[in-house]
Amino acid sequence: MANLTRGDIERMIQARRNEAWERAKSSYHWENRSLEEKEEQVVHEESSIELNLMGVNLSGVDLSHLHLLSVNLKRANLRKATLYETNLVRADLERADLREAYMDRANLFGANLSNANLSNASLVDAKLIMAELPGAKLQYANLTGSDFSGSNLNYADLRGAILHGARVGSTERRYGIVVSSGGILNADFRLADLRGADFSNAERQRLVTANFREAIYDHTTRWPVGFDPSIV
Repeated sequence: MANLTRGDIERMIQARRNEAWERAKSSYHWENRSLEEKEEQVVHEESSIELNLMGVNLSGVDLSHLHLLSVNLKRANLRKATLYETNLVRADLERADLREAYMDRANLFGANLSNANLSNASLVDAKLIMAELPGAKLQYANLTGSDFSGSNLNYADLRGAILHGARVGSTERRYGIVVSSGGILNADFRLADLRGADFSNAERQRLVTANFREAIYDHTTRWPVGFDPSIV
């Protein structure tokens, strides 16, 4: 497992950015496009260029504010890493070790976190819209204010997690697309703090398979009409 620094990652990002600019400049009518249109084209090209960091060791590294769009971080060691406001849109973090990582306000839209370990991680106000989290470990993670709209939490372990004000399973229009209601099949919420969490648009037939034993919830927790977590 290669040990990398923030400087190493920044150089890789810049190299990809440079390549994306060269590709974009060769596109049709480049010179006649506005700055906004040019930037959109560069981002499109950038997302198609693989940034392969599979299995690297970034434990404890500060990666705050970096642009890691569509990066491959499968099985990477990111334990105790700082990812504050990091752009991880559509990143592949399958089986990544994110234990105790600081990920507040990170953008994980469409990211793959299948079977990732996020135990004791902090994801306050993180965006996990349309993210894939089947089998993810989120025990005792701080998910306050996080948005899981349309995300897949099937078989995820959220025992003891804090979900104050989190949105789970909501369906609404965001970023110009319709976000689906996501999945919560057999998710484990035992001992989780669900006060203020919003499950109101979760699929009821999937929600009844989740485990809410000893979870903390009150009048501020929103459930689908007719759903009673105490009998699940």
